Amino acid sequence: MRWLVGWSSIAASFGTVGAVGNGGEGRTVHPVGSQLLWGDPDPLWAVGDWRPDEIRVIGVATPEGAPTARLAVLGCCGATDEQLRVGLLAARGGAMRHLTAWPGSYTAVVQIGRRITVAGDLAGARPVFHTPWANGTAFATAALPLADLIEAQLDIGHL
Repeated sequence: MRWLVGWSSIAASFGTVGAVGNGGEGRTVHPVGSQLLWGDPDPLWAVGDWRPDEIRVIGVATPEGAPTARLAVLGCCGATDEQLRVGLLAARGGAMRHLTAWPGSYTAVVQIGRRITVAGDLAGARPVFHTPWANGTAFATAALPLADLIEAQLDIGHL
C-alpha cells in the first residue's frame, strides 16, 4: 500500500477531533516508513513503495516576504517539469484547474503560503480523505491511517 499524508495548520472551524496538547505537539507525529516531501509548519509525506519518477516536487523562487509556493505530484503524471512549474505559477494566482489538466493518474498537492489544496485525479481513482485534527486538518489518500490518527471507532449505526 502506498499513500500520501499531510497536515494543514490553518485552524479547522468545524471541530478539533484528536486535538493533542498545546503548542503544536501534533506536528511531531509522522507516519512510520515515510519520506518527508516538505516540512513544517504544514508537512507532507509519501508512505510506501513509490518509484522515484512517481514523486515530483517543485517550488518557485519567491521574493523576500512572499508566501511559499510549492507543488508535489504523486503518481503517473505526463506533464514536463516546465508544465508543472507553469501550473504552480497559475495556482499561485488562484487558477487551480491546471492541477488536473495533465495526462495520467496522480494526486497534486499545492501549497501557497499557508493554504494547501489537494486535487485527486478526475477519474476518482485517487480519493482524498480529510479530518479535523490538532486544531488543523489532516489529509491522506488512504482512510485507515486517518482513522488510526484520530482513534476513530467503527460506526455501528451506519452499518
